[in-house]
Order: sequence, then structure tokens, then C-alpha cells
Amino acid sequence: MPRTKQSRRSAAARARKIEHQEKVREYQSTPLKFFPTLSQLNLLVTQGTGVRAKKAADWETPAAGQKEHKFVLPAESPDKKLVLVAGDSYLRSIVDGAVPFPEGCLSFAISCTPGASACHLTDRLSAHRKEMNKEKRDSELVCLLAPSNNLTSSKTIDRACDDFRALLTSACGSWKKVIVIDFPPRLSFNMDYQTALRQEYHRISAEMRVTYYNIADYFPTKDLRLWIGDGTHLSDTHGTNLLAQLMWIACYKELETPTPPTPVPVSPPSPPTSTFAQDWLRPLSHHHAAHHGVLSVLEGISH
Repeated sequence: MPRTKQSRRSAAARARKIEHQEKVREYQSTPLKFFPTLSQLNLLVTQGTGVRAKKAADWETPAAGQKEHKFVLPAESPDKKLVLVAGDSYLRSIVDGAVPFPEGCLSFAISCTPGASACHLTDRLSAHRKEMNKEKRDSELVCLLAPSNNLTSSKTIDRACDDFRALLTSACGSWKKVIVIDFPPRLSFNMDYQTALRQEYHRISAEMRVTYYNIADYFPTKDLRLWIGDGTHLSDTHGTNLLAQLMWIACYKELETPTPPTPVPVSPPSPPTSTFAQDWLRPLSHHHAAHHGVLSVLEGISH
């Protein structure tokens, strides 16, 4: 008996159902593979592998609307120069004592305010100035860690620059000597934007005659040991330890490097009489002077 069109359709439907069931069984028996999305892949790449100690228990309880804060003022040491270091959460392990500064001729008062932007640091420095005056203590140098939280707290780089300029103005108005240490890179934030902000910080520091130390190159982003899992904060053993050493070196250089002596004015020579002397005292071309080492000597005297 010939098959009708309806029976052929039913047979085709049963065949498709059987094929689908076979594919389902094959899929269920195959181990699942994880294919991360682009955002997940970026997160995996930018996670650090280092660790840092838990926060100590002796932190001040912040008032409503204020940031956590901890300030450590060491005992007086007549044979050491006191340096005030102020910054954000990059200093947490240092102020807690988990990562100490290198031993030497310097003593450090440390002010750490996690999450602080330039505005918060300005307020903290003003408070520390009053506190140190009350204790009859003074620091010979203020070392500011450039505020990296302005990457997120400021809507624009221009606004961040205004706040940073106000921070330097306040610091320079309260202490004779101020330096700025560049903030370490963040794996969790756009690198180009970070570079643009640190360049502006450097420019403003130069305009205000404040020494700015670039340290970003000491933190290669391929070395994930330098950061903890969030890709923002530094690990204790590698990242923060390196930061403490770099800050110590910069402070030592500022306080212990002797000031170059003022050049002694050189009296002009007497007018020569011989033709030979006149020939040698004629102005030399730039190339000729540089070739004979004369130009460098003259520039050294003029500066």
C-alpha cells in the first residue's frame, strides 16, 4: 500500500526527533569547556598574584562621612631626620608595620588615608601641621604619594589637576621642603589614562618647583607578584616593599645630597696685545667650541 504524504511527514518528524535526542546525549556526555567573555578575560589577566597582611586593629573609627585614617609619629631621635609621608591605601602595610622602611639616618611619620583623593590629603596635612606644632615636632621633609584615587573620584583630569595643585600649595605653605612620589600603576584601570594623569601631576610639580619622582617603570605590569588579586593594591613582599625602598631613596637623596656650590665669578681677561692671543679669544662656533670642550666649561660657569 503506497505511503501517503502525511505518513511521510510523520516519518520525517520521528527521524528529526531521534537525531535531536542523539545530539542531546552526545552533548551531555561531552565535558563542558569554559569560554570567558571579553570582560572576564580582561579581569583574569589583570589580577595580581601577591598577598598582603590584614589591616591592623588599631585604626581610628571614622566619623560619619569621613575616611578611615591612621597616623604614626615616631619617638624623637636626635641622630635621625624626620620625614612626614602622606598618602592613600598604598601606605597601609607600611603604617601597620607589616612592611617597614629601610633602616638608616631617616625617621618616618606616616599618614595613611585609604581611599583619599587630593582633597582628603589636603585636609589631613593641615591637621598634622597643627598636631606636630602641639607636640613641638617638625619634619625636615614632606613626601607626598601622588593621589591615585583621583583616577575615579575626579570626573576629569582637569578637575584632578586643580585638586592636586591645591594640595601642593597647602603643603608648600606649611613645610619648607616637599617632594612627590609617583603613584604605582593599577592593573585594574586604563593605562593611558593613568599615564595622562601622572604627566599632569609632573607638569604641575615642575611649575611649582617641587621635585616629582617617577616610579611607574619600576612596576612592570607583567610581574603580577607586585599586586594582590584586585589588581589595584600592592602585595607586601614585592610591591609595597619596593615602594618603601623607592620612597626611602628619594627622601635620602633630597636630605643628604649636598647642595652644589655657587660658581665663583670669573673676571674677564685683560685685553690681549698680540695677534696670536686675539685669534684665540675670538668667539668660536658652536661646533668648534663643543669639539674643544670649551662650550661645556662656559656653560658650567654661567649656570
